[in-house]
This record gives sequence, C-alpha cells and structure tokens, in this order.
Amino acid sequence: MLRSQPPARALAIVLALAAGCCFDSTTEGRDGGMANAGTDRGANPPACALSRFEPQVAYATGLTPEAVAVSDFDGDGRLDLAVVNSAAPSESPDMPSTPGTTGILLGRGDGTFAPQVAYPVGTSPAGLVVADFNGDAKPDLAVTNGADGTVSILRGRGDGTFAPQVVVPVGTSPAGLAVADFDGDGRLDLAVANSDDGTVGVLLGHGDGTFARQIAYPAGTNPQAVAAGDFDGDGKPDLAVANSAEATVSILLGRGDGTFAAQIAYPVGARPMALADGDFDGDGTLDLAVANFDDGTVSVLPGRGDGTFGPQTVNGVASAQPSPQIAQPDSIAVADFNGDGKPDLAVADWSGMSAATVDVLANQGRGRFGAQVTLPVGYAATSVAAGDFNGDGRPDLAVTNYDDGTVSILLNDCTP
Repeated sequence: MLRSQPPARALAIVLALAAGCCFDSTTEGRDGGMANAGTDRGANPPACALSRFEPQVAYATGLTPEAVAVSDFDGDGRLDLAVVNSAAPSESPDMPSTPGTTGILLGRGDGTFAPQVAYPVGTSPAGLVVADFNGDAKPDLAVTNGADGTVSILRGRGDGTFAPQVVVPVGTSPAGLAVADFDGDGRLDLAVANSDDGTVGVLLGHGDGTFARQIAYPAGTNPQAVAAGDFDGDGKPDLAVANSAEATVSILLGRGDGTFAAQIAYPVGARPMALADGDFDGDGTLDLAVANFDDGTVSVLPGRGDGTFGPQTVNGVASAQPSPQIAQPDSIAVADFNGDGKPDLAVADWSGMSAATVDVLANQGRGRFGAQVTLPVGYAATSVAAGDFNGDGRPDLAVTNYDDGTVSILLNDCTP
C-alpha cells in the first residue's frame, strides 16, 4: 500500500532484558529513549574509519509495518525482532478497519531470522516498547493503537510466544511510548504520547502487567514521540516529548512519585517525528537527538545536567533522491557503529514513494554528526533499531519498510 505521508507514530524505546545477551543502552532513568540493543561478548572490536554495512536482506512482515524493536524473546541468547504491522483502515465506510498485528521474528544468531508469527493487537497500531511489566524476567510488549485510543499489553512467555493482548485505555491517537519506573516503587510504568490530545499520559504499573488509569500532562501540539531519561541528575526519570505540529520538544521533569512538573519547550526543526537521548558530546550529561521530518535534519539539544538544554545544533541528512527531494527523517536509533567509543546515529529516511534509505551519521563530537553513510532499504522506511544480530560484537540495523511490508536487516561489516 502506498502512502504519501508518514504514519503518525514514532519508534519508542527498547529494553533488552535477557541476562548476558545485550548491552543495555536504555538503562532506566538514564538512556530511556535510545532505540538500540546489542551484545557485549568479549572485547570491543577496533574502531573503523567509517561505518560499513552489508546489503540489506528483507524479511516479510505484515501489512504496512510501523515500528521495530529488539530483544531476546525466547531466552536463547540471540536477539529477536518485534514488528508492529498497522494494517491501514478500510477506505469503505461499510467495512470495519482491519486490526493490526505484532509480528515476532526469532533470530538464529547468524544475522538471519525465522518467518514472523503474528499476534493480534488493536486498530492502527503505531508505537512499540519492550520491557518486563510483570516481574517474571521475560520481555513483554506494549503497543499503542492509534485508532482505538488504547495500549495493548502482550505478556511474554519466555519461549518466543505471547499471551493474548490486554487492552488499556489511554488518550486520543496514541503514538510513541516510553518506559521507566516513574514513581520509584520498583515497577515499570508507561508514558504515552497522545497526539490528538496534545498530552503525554503516564500509566503507573502494578507490577503484574496491569496499569492504573493514565494521568495526562499537557505537552505541545500533536506529540509523536516520547523518551525517558534523567535529565537533571536527581536519579528520577524525566520525559522528553517531540511535538510535530509546533517544532518543539517538551521537557517534563519527574518528581519521583509518578508526577511531573509542567513542560518547558525547546525549539527544534520542522515536524519532529522521533527522538532519542544519549551523551553525544561526552560531558557526562544526557543530550537529545531529534529527527525533523520536514526539513531533512537532526537537531541535537545539549543537556546542561540540570534539566535544561542549550540551543539546538542542526545536522543535515543528505537525501539519496534527486534534487529537489530532501531527506525525510522519520525515526532515529543510537549506537556506536564504528567502534570509536562515541554514540552515532542511524536515521530512517521515509522518502515518500521512492526507495528509502537508512542513514548512519558518525559522531564528530560537540553534538555534531557527519561522514554520512547512506544505505538502501525498501520503500517508505518508518523505523530503525540497532542490535547485534550475528554475535560479532558490532551493532547491526533493522529497518521497517511501510510500503513493502518488510523489515530490512543490514549487518555491520565494520573493518578497521
């Protein structure tokens, strides 16, 4: 199915939960917005002059995949994939919308994956997060359903299968979501960007896979993505929200009891669709990277460590399409792709009806990224996640292709 505009969603964070399988770049209260997972098997490989990846291998998903996340769902020490398949609403008023699914592709440990097994969720699912919501040390899933105003919780059985969804109401047109322990009770909670409400909803977890009713906090106009991280260094997770219709990011500082202070907004580029946090300038405080869809840029907001941020540094993303087509960054992932010890960026470039790309930008320090590597994927790339899929210690890429109904796997062939 072809579509001229990006889906109203943003890839949320991934928690890699299986002990020993993954480097955790999304530690609760610290790097909660980083969409990555990988392995920590032995010494790090030497640094590369430039990130290089093998050509994509595409795997079939469901209809119009929106988001991808990484974890070890069957406990075999190999990273697997979860893909949200949105299944677009019917164009006929006499026919109901088609429910979406979440597809699970189990990894074989060599960079290849088994065919997907699909689990029903709600209508027009958008965002996805992986975390252990019921305390059984097995990764579960939370999926936002944009047309239903709900979140589906799928409890993992630890063998790669999932129990039927449990549906939790949230706001109108939920998009991205994030996870952290917002009230300090040792149980994971959820934050959801309700795009049509202009709010971020916080749902406190009971520790058994169920959640309290959401408490909504005002954000900006049309929020699409949310990330959790400790931006003021008080050990309590805060929230960052990308507001696509007003080109801002809202910061809501957490009080540690499940409540949040009023938002403070920072200007970024045009139509921010995704964001991730990390220490991009090496000063020991969290910064933000924001994918701006309408002007083909990534904004980096340097954190000051007190919950405030400095002015944005704008990094251009070059398009692989003929001029005047510009890049359309729609999702962002963070990992050290070239082994130099600095977090780099991978950006999914939607590219409309053209063949899309994923663009890897090397960290040059001080919030600036360059030396872009442009990698072909399928049509209309919607999301990107990083993980070590073949066990060589280097982060690889998974990219969902909305118009193809596929997920592309690109193995990192980083050679010094």
